[in-house]
Amino acid sequence: MKRALSLIILLAACQAEEPPVQLGGMSSVEEMACLGQGGTVGIGGLAGVAHCVMPMADAGQACTTGTSCDGGLCLASAAGGQCVPRSPFFGCHEVVEDGVVVTLCLD
Repeated sequence: MKRALSLIILLAACQAEEPPVQLGGMSSVEEMACLGQGGTVGIGGLAGVAHCVMPMADAGQACTTGTSCDGGLCLASAAGGQCVPRSPFFGCHEVVEDGVVVTLCLD
């Protein structure tokens, strides 16, 4: 009986560690790092894969060009330009670049 128990313990110790779980392109380690930095996990883009969504410190701040925003995008709105609320920011959007409104599609 002791020999069988010793063999079971020995075999259990030899089991390979499981690789991190993948969430559509994001490992569980990456997910935990994202959450630890204040982000959330979102699914987006044409491929529909998981990615880390980070809030922008200047979200909603007035802007006239993308270079004045942390996220690099100045969204056109009825009230003028506003910095994007999060990054990445997928889809097609009206953005302001040097005072001119253009349509930009991001994947």
